[in-house]
Amino acid sequence: KPDLVEAAHNLASTLHALGRSSEAIAQFEATIALNPAWPVARVSLGKVYQALGRNRDAASCFRHALELQPDAADILANLGVALKSEGRYEEAETCLRRAIDLQPRFVDPLNSLGSLLQSQGRREEAIALYERGIAIDPARPELHNNLGNALKEKGDLDGAVGCYHRALALRPDFAQAHSNLGNALQSLGQFEPACASYRRALEVDPRFDVAWSNLGNAARELGRLEEAEAAYRRAL
Repeated sequence: KPDLVEAAHNLASTLHALGRSSEAIAQFEATIALNPAWPVARVSLGKVYQALGRNRDAASCFRHALELQPDAADILANLGVALKSEGRYEEAETCLRRAIDLQPRFVDPLNSLGSLLQSQGRREEAIALYERGIAIDPARPELHNNLGNALKEKGDLDGAVGCYHRALALRPDFAQAHSNLGNALQSLGQFEPACASYRRALEVDPRFDVAWSNLGNAARELGRLEEAEAAYRRAL
């Protein structure tokens, strides 16, 4: 019964949204048992495993889904991310490039492949992928943030600052982008604005240890040693 399968899937998704991962996994498995030929439930189960850091299990789910739907770019993209997290970089790159070949305007694998290549020191290729993704969908804050990181690595600090500002205009509560902006400003010697960026990151995520530590560094550069001490203690 298609309605029964959909209801079972929706129940599993709801359990996952409620943070009840073990129950969600059991329910997704029950959904798969109802219709083993439906790839959607396998993909959903894989995403739960990804959220739990169980990337090998996630990759297994995505592979099974791909057997059912070999030319599904979204499944290939998910598999590529799971393989990257496992350290299987060549396989991940193959999957992500295949996803892009199938859907050249699919931004997710462009971003994921850019991140993969950047982690391997292939910065110029990564920059080209981020820029291609932004040209397709300029409203994706993670693309601007990642491009900023690559430009910062390249030494283009002003370009990086511009990217982080664009990311934050799109998502003001993007803690990582606030922190990255602080890092770039600190590298430019702009310690007061850097402190402000770290504080904004910490307003979003008070447990962001790296931001606390970097706030301490910037405060110390300004001679505000008591503030630096307090920030370092929060980082520990």
